[in-house]
Formats: sequence, structure tokens, C-alpha cells
Amino acid sequence: MKYFIALLIFGLFSYTGLKAQSPANSGSETVQMDSTSIQKIILFHNDGCGKCHVAKEFLDENEIPYLGKNIGVAENRSEMQQWVNKARNNKAGGFSYPVIVLNEDSVYYSIPNIHAFLDELKIAWETGKL
Repeated sequence: MKYFIALLIFGLFSYTGLKAQSPANSGSETVQMDSTSIQKIILFHNDGCGKCHVAKEFLDENEIPYLGKNIGVAENRSEMQQWVNKARNNKAGGFSYPVIVLNEDSVYYSIPNIHAFLDELKIAWETGKL
């Protein structure tokens, strides 16, 4: 968690132009987005995943906009794997859900304490650091 805070302090979460995709027939749902908001969070989730449910519920309750992508859809699963591979420099290994992409430049997976991570995410969102 200290690493996450350090990233926020040093401003590594800069806007990189993430574009929201249409949710129609894609297994994606855009949540709480209006014409002026820009999606800075992509949440790759699995229907049977407890941490995924916690993350979705937290973002919804705190009105933090995100683009949710169900990995039950092959296209979303492939995109998620590309993000994880990029974060790991294409090194093999397992990981757990959810996978969260921030500003198209930071990828989080196998998050040990999802509640603490989401609390830090909320602070970053509320203070404009995300």
C-alpha cells in the first residue's frame, strides 16, 4: 500500500486518454459515466469472484466511474491478459482477480487487501490524483 501512496504523491497517475468503449454486446458496462467524465479506471471482473464483487460494489456506492469488463467474454479476458502481461513484462505466472487498470499506465492484480486498496483509490479519486 505504501507503494500505491508513493505513486500518488509523485504524480505517476497522469491522464493518458483512456476511451470508454460501448457496452453494447461486448460484456462491458460503463458505470456512472456522463458526457463530461473520462473513464480512468477499468475493472476486469469475474461473476463468481468475491473480491470482484467487493470492488464493483465499492465503486458503485462511492460513485467512482469505471469501465467494467466481464472476463466471461473472451475478448475482455484477452484484453485483461494483455494488460497483466504488459505489467509483468511478459513473464509467466498466475494472478488473481480483479484486475484494475488506472489511467492506462498502472495495472493492479492479485491484490492482497482489496479493502485497503479501494480506500486508497477513493482518496486518490476524491483528491483529483486519479
